[in-house]
Amino acid sequence: IKSTYEDGTVLFNDGSSVAADVIVHCTG
Repeated sequence: IKSTYEDGTVLFNDGSSVAADVIVHCTG
């Protein structure tokens, strides 16, 4: 993930983006 925005847009390093309601971050 490169960046996130307040409207729920998530921008990835390859330039693609998706609209997300929830991000689950697992550290392993």
